[in-house]
Amino acid sequence: MLIFKLITIVKALIIYRHLLISDFLVFFSTNVINIFRFAKKISEKTMSLFGKNIRKIRLVKKLSQSALADLVNIKRANIGAYEEERAEPKIDFVIRVANHFSISIDALLTKELTVNMILGFDVFRHEAKKKTISSVPFVSAQMLSAYCQQHNSRQFIESLPTVGLVEKTEKSKCAFELCGNELTKGDVRVQHGDILYCIKIKTQKQIVFPALIVAVLEKKVEFLACRSTVDLQFIHKHKELWLVNSFYSSNPQDASQLSQRVFNIEQQIENLKK
Repeated sequence: MLIFKLITIVKALIIYRHLLISDFLVFFSTNVINIFRFAKKISEKTMSLFGKNIRKIRLVKKLSQSALADLVNIKRANIGAYEEERAEPKIDFVIRVANHFSISIDALLTKELTVNMILGFDVFRHEAKKKTISSVPFVSAQMLSAYCQQHNSRQFIESLPTVGLVEKTEKSKCAFELCGNELTKGDVRVQHGDILYCIKIKTQKQIVFPALIVAVLEKKVEFLACRSTVDLQFIHKHKELWLVNSFYSSNPQDASQLSQRVFNIEQQIENLKK
């Protein structure tokens, strides 16, 4: 325990360096005050992140404060207090939220959750209960150039490997492996190696901006984040345009080292209070 270590150190100084008792009291009280100031700062940071995350979970899941309160068995007023950072959440409530939405307690308290982190893969499991799973052609990074040349060949398309997709429409579908820089659309971020599930664009009316687009050109496939129709004007002589409808990522965002350190320190301070 940190406090006991401080006491031991100061006792040694008193014995061997003739430190006055008054100096000891000043030294000890100052450090204890600093420890609890730091604990308060960590607590405020946790409250802020948790409040933002609770609100974001509600918005992504399309829940009112009352609906969320019913799900986790708590008063609606408490939800408002947490979101507005007027109250510190109790650990049993944090656990219930984490369990219900399949999000780690660490993520709830130390990260700003993204849409992808909130939805995870249960969006696919949820839809799979109501929809059938279909197989769609998968164009890997190694096959992108070949796809440009043979995208109209039925034999080539049938020779491609397939991936499963929850069937939502009768439109043409395809999956592409993202090759290159990461793309962002609002809170959604896709990275190199992610699998993009797409539907073929026949008219621009299908596109709701901002949008992620896969453009099949003469000799290459481009992956684009488009904010408006203006961005589409820069795509010259495309053979096909695909709209990214959903994606699969095997590279979830890791907690930063700073967030991990803050979490560890918070645990140590909680232990000191016991």
